[in-house]
Amino acid sequence: MASLVLMKRIYEGKLENLSLSELISTNARLMKKRTELERGLVLKINWCWSFNLYN
Repeated sequence: MASLVLMKRIYEGKLENLSLSELISTNARLMKKRTELERGLVLKINWCWSFNLYN
């Protein structure tokens, strides 16, 4: 469920409020599942989060 909320925030461009602890816990949860979709989601979350961090 948390991944669906994050997907919505990614597509709406609302990752600026995502904390580092949320990012880490989401990464851990999604990487445990090890499916292509979830690994892609982790990469997109990380890219968006770091992009927002430096802009």
